[in-house]
Amino acid sequence: MADDLTTTEFTMAMLACRGWTNAEIARHMGVSPGTVKNRLSGVYAKLGIGTRAELVAHMLR
Repeated sequence: MADDLTTTEFTMAMLACRGWTNAEIARHMGVSPGTVKNRLSGVYAKLGIGTRAELVAHMLR
C-alpha cells in the first residue's frame, strides 16, 4: 500500500510513474542513480510488484 512508503520513496515512485528515468530522478533529488534504483526496488518489494508498469497501475488506484 502506498501509505507504507516513506516520503522519499513516494516521491521517487510518483516521478517514475510520470516516466522519469532513474538518472532524471537522481538529478532532481540530488542522489545517485544507484540510490534511486535501490529505493525503487524497496518500493516494489513493499508494494508486492516487480515492474514500473505495475507501479503505475498501483499508484493510480
